[in-house]
Amino acid sequence: MQRGTIDAFQSDDATMASPVDMKGKRVFGVPTAGKFLSQYGLIPVTVPWDDVEVALQTGELDGVAWCGFTEAYEVGWADVCNYALTNSITGAWCGFYFANTESWNKVPPHLQALFRSTIDQSHYYRNVWYWAGEAKLRVEGGKLELTSLPKEEWDKVTGDAEVFWDKIADRRLRKSQPSVVGKSDALRCCCIRLSSR
Repeated sequence: MQRGTIDAFQSDDATMASPVDMKGKRVFGVPTAGKFLSQYGLIPVTVPWDDVEVALQTGELDGVAWCGFTEAYEVGWADVCNYALTNSITGAWCGFYFANTESWNKVPPHLQALFRSTIDQSHYYRNVWYWAGEAKLRVEGGKLELTSLPKEEWDKVTGDAEVFWDKIADRRLRKSQPSVVGKSDALRCCCIRLSSR
């Protein structure tokens, strides 16, 4: 049995060919990813963050629907997994900063400028550390074998994602909460890296 971080599933060295191959896989991940992927039979599992690596090694988890290549290498999951799915299953990482207009207007201009500079640095960090890491580790990382769902199967997942996010947005609108989640946010490579048992 293979274990790993999710964006696809590998089992007994067979490449994931369809979302139905997720059936019965126990996966740690962000709540919305688990909710979305459970329609294919995936079983969302919650364990403490610090226990994910060991849970992958012991078979408590089959994968992770959380991260991209950068996180997988940074936290050690790439050390205990074999595969990375390149299809974008778990959503996008984007940085938003919100401020109450009335409160913001009370902040002196020099402190507004200071805060804006921290936002700029955060975006720079994300662009350099995270996205550059994603590209470099995909090509040069060496620990994870890349795999992908076939186009026709991936098209089904993206269609299912549109339906899923439309339902989420509709619920938020009914609750009079602005929706800050876009449909395309559901589609980002997190990785399903699978380690051998």
